[in-house]
Amino acid sequence: MNENSKVLDIGCGTGRHLLEFSKFTSYVTGTDISSKMLDYAKEKLKNVSESRFVHGNWMENFTKEKEFDLVFASMTPAITTIEHIKRMCLISKKYCLMERFVYDRDPIREEIEGMLGRKLNKLHSNQKEYTYGVWNIVWNLGYFPEIYYDKYFYEAEKTITDYMEQIICTDEEKNKIIEFLKGKEKNGKIMSKEYFIKAIILWDVNIF
Repeated sequence: MNENSKVLDIGCGTGRHLLEFSKFTSYVTGTDISSKMLDYAKEKLKNVSESRFVHGNWMENFTKEKEFDLVFASMTPAITTIEHIKRMCLISKKYCLMERFVYDRDPIREEIEGMLGRKLNKLHSNQKEYTYGVWNIVWNLGYFPEIYYDKYFYEAEKTITDYMEQIICTDEEKNKIIEFLKGKEKNGKIMSKEYFIKAIILWDVNIF
């Protein structure tokens, strides 16, 4: 990537990744279906002279072949079909890059599972099958995707509500879980050391 590279971030959200890309090039474009998210992104990149933001369905708004040097998508539901991946390849003149969590471990959730005697529902962020599916699709399209893994952990600060919004359970289980979480709570917060593995899939749309 150089100062003239053009980057598209699909499902850019508040522009966190765009801000990182802008350290290398000013030609960054973000697209999202949420106008509110784009407002945050615009504010974040207000000093990036060539930054551009497009609201709406990216499949309708980006159809020009080889428009970008890098087409990027991180943790977004905007990439769910083969056609989406084909479009990413079409509008890129060089690279496509995708990120997805494949492992998410929260010891607090594990304690809840032990208490209930069953596994909890999977979190949306833990999607090994999705990542394998993307790699397989890209390979079958004739490209040679590379995959990297980024492992890290951090101290998460959550509330009882944060946990309950992510757990599917019966009313009886709900009461047990809330009582359990109250025992972990200090000043309205629950501290947990969470572990993550992020998969990064990169491919060159040019074979040579």
